[in-house]
Amino acid sequence: MTSSSDTLRGIFLRGDDVPVILRHVSRSGLQRTIDVLAPYSLMSLSIEVADVLGLRRDPERIGVIVQGGNMDMLFKLVYDLGIALYDDGYALTYNQL
Repeated sequence: MTSSSDTLRGIFLRGDDVPVILRHVSRSGLQRTIDVLAPYSLMSLSIEVADVLGLRRDPERIGVIVQGGNMDMLFKLVYDLGIALYDDGYALTYNQL
């Protein structure tokens, strides 16, 4: 977890936009697969994000599996990432691609 945290801190600085793609929504609408990308290179960082946040990965759709509904789950994922990296949920913002 520490190396993933250090890697992500080196890529996403405080105040950066995190590029995300909503890859899949379940039929019930309560589970989503979200891919987190590196800015400018658009390389997937979902493995590192899943490690840092303790979430499952969806290898078929390439992304992090996020549970929940009735809210902006892209915001929730990036908010949780900001807390994990900088102890501040608003340290990062997201940009949906």
